[in-house]
Amino acid sequence: MSQSRLAIVCYLALIGFFSTLRFVRSPWLYLLLSPVMLFVGVIGESTISKIEQSISAVKAARADSTRVRQALADIAVERWLNEAVVFGHGIVERGPHMVEYMPIGSHHTWYGLLFVKGVVGAIALAIPMLVTFIFLLIRLFSNPLAKVGMAILMMLGLYTFGENLEILAYLFWPGLIVLGMALRAEEPDDVFNKAKALEVA
Repeated sequence: MSQSRLAIVCYLALIGFFSTLRFVRSPWLYLLLSPVMLFVGVIGESTISKIEQSISAVKAARADSTRVRQALADIAVERWLNEAVVFGHGIVERGPHMVEYMPIGSHHTWYGLLFVKGVVGAIALAIPMLVTFIFLLIRLFSNPLAKVGMAILMMLGLYTFGENLEILAYLFWPGLIVLGMALRAEEPDDVFNKAKALEVA
C-alpha cells in the first residue's frame, strides 16, 4: 500500500470517477441516489463529524509531514503577499530550520507558483487547466479518450495541492501525451463525415 496519502486519495477518486461515469446518463443512478441523499441529510451532522475525524486521522498518520507542509505554506503565502505579489521572487529559496530547510512552496504547486512566479505564474497554470477541463467535459460522453484525459487532469489537479508538479514532471509526462491525444482526438461524427467524403470523392 502506498505511504503517500495523496496517492491513496487519487486512487479512490479515480475509482469513483470511472465507476459512476458509465451510469451518469442512466435514470437508475438518480433513482438510487435520491433515497441515499435523503438518508445522508438526516444523519448529516454525524456524517460530517465522521469525515472530519477521517481527515484528522489521515493527517495524524504522518504528523511531522503535515506540520512541515503547513509551515511551508504559511511561509510561502506570507512572503508572497508582503514581498512580491505580481511576479514573485523569481528563484526557489530554502526554508528555515523549522521546515528542515526544504524549499519554500515545494509541497504545494499553487503556493510554490505564487512564491516563485507570483499571481502571473498561478494564472498561467490555472487558465490552461480550466480550459482543458471544460473542453474535455464537453466531449466526455462522445469520445472515450476524453474520459482518460479527464482522469489524468483530475489526478494532476489533486496533486497540485500536495506536491510541486514541476518536480514530478519526469513521472507524469506520459500522462501529458495522452492528455494531448485526448484534446486532439476527433469526434466520431467527424471521422464518419471524412470517411463519407472520401467515398464520394
